[in-house]
Amino acid sequence: MALVVMKFGGTSVSTPENRSAAIAHVRAELQRGNRVVAVVSAMGRKGAPYATDTLLSLLQGGDPMVKDQLISCGETISACVFSDELSRCGVKARPFTGESARILTDDVFGSATVTGMDVTPLTEALEAGVVPVVTGFQGRTADGRTTTLGRGGSDTSAVLIGGYLKADAVDIYTDVPGVAKADPRIVPEAAFMDTISQRDMLILAQWGSGVIHPKAVQAAMDFRVPLLRVRSTFDDLPGTAIGTEETPGLAGIAVLKDLSKAPEEGRTFVQSLPEGGAVITVVYHGDAEKVLAAAAGRSVSREGDTVHIGVSREEVQETAVKLYAELIEGV
Repeated sequence: MALVVMKFGGTSVSTPENRSAAIAHVRAELQRGNRVVAVVSAMGRKGAPYATDTLLSLLQGGDPMVKDQLISCGETISACVFSDELSRCGVKARPFTGESARILTDDVFGSATVTGMDVTPLTEALEAGVVPVVTGFQGRTADGRTTTLGRGGSDTSAVLIGGYLKADAVDIYTDVPGVAKADPRIVPEAAFMDTISQRDMLILAQWGSGVIHPKAVQAAMDFRVPLLRVRSTFDDLPGTAIGTEETPGLAGIAVLKDLSKAPEEGRTFVQSLPEGGAVITVVYHGDAEKVLAAAAGRSVSREGDTVHIGVSREEVQETAVKLYAELIEGV
């Protein structure tokens, strides 16, 4: 009997129809004889009544502790609704907040770091045949104050919960069928991958790939989570497995337009770019000269199999499409 942590993002829990699709995945996993912990984000995106940005818009002040107390309500509502709907489908379920799941963090409100977890409440629920539905994105300080983990925190919550519970797999369910070799909105022909290495995924996530948060990938590496997958809520395909094995050729292309979000090790290169610039990051396991040739005339920084290319924002799509066409296997 395997233990699977299943995280459902805001789109996946935004409407009754979408929640039904998510619940179908939970029931299918249970029917396979596995135990399940569900982790949920707040319902919907900005404009939806319980979305994080909507809740934030209610405050005029800037106290981070007050903000965390408020925006944690989005995930709490989501966990209660999802748990109720599971129960009405015949699945025993119980909602847990970050506090009742005993997820301990530091006191950096708005961007807290998980420092430990007492898995007893979730383990007891699982042993009783109950699906714990845990709020993503949140925890508590040693003195009981509510904290949130920052943007993408529900991904991180799911992987950390999986790590502390020694889960067999963590599945991140979203509205896309996995991880593509480039953002399909920029490179329409970009193919979705069956597998990608954790190291490659971490680099791409740090440099703009928004499918999974880099902190979640790092947590999977730290905890040696056996299997991390990105899957779609809206189909039954296996999605993309994020594992330990690198595959030859193009691992992926990421685009970072907000250069203030560049990782620390890339700041020197970013600071050398003109105002209005962007960075295209290519991870390519092969002859790096192919990447450098395709980036001729651009500002370039190379770190082993990873090449960062500085471009203007207006050139992003043209350059990314050219790189993809020249580096993809068989093209």
